[in-house]
Amino acid sequence: MIEDRASEILATLPPRVSDVVKPWAERSPDHPALVEASGTWTYKQLAAVIARTQEWLIECGVRPGDRVMILCENCRAFVAVLLAWPVSTPGQC
Repeated sequence: MIEDRASEILATLPPRVSDVVKPWAERSPDHPALVEASGTWTYKQLAAVIARTQEWLIECGVRPGDRVMILCENCRAFVAVLLAWPVSTPGQC
């Protein structure tokens, strides 16, 4: 049963949701990651946008544990904000 393997499955997951993109950005940087009518981001571009979004959130004063409401359409920008979470500052987990 999957319940019996839950801890094993969880151990294989990255520590942060934003870390899901990193291996793809390293292995397939020019492969399309997100495609929408207004454009496409490769995995390399998505990783860069996530990093910039994390910096922006920190500059705005958002700290780990803060609650932030995100209001937007289903779009690449939403994915960047979602994957930029949780914000961390140097030296923090």
